[in-house]
Amino acid sequence: MRTIDNEVYQMITRKGFIALFWAELAESRRNDPTVTYEQVFQKLNERYLQEFGEPRYRSYEAFRKDRDKHR
Repeated sequence: MRTIDNEVYQMITRKGFIALFWAELAESRRNDPTVTYEQVFQKLNERYLQEFGEPRYRSYEAFRKDRDKHR
């Protein structure tokens, strides 16, 4: 049986994906202040796609709207 690491497990819910996005953005910007929101989103959405066979969000705009709607 395949195990899912904690980061991937967190991505399953909308709230978890968004929380992971903010954490990843902060970490990425500590290393490179020029990292954009969209770059972080693409990285996470690609990881979700690799794990589950489909993207969590169809685009950055869809993610942004969902993220901002639930603030």
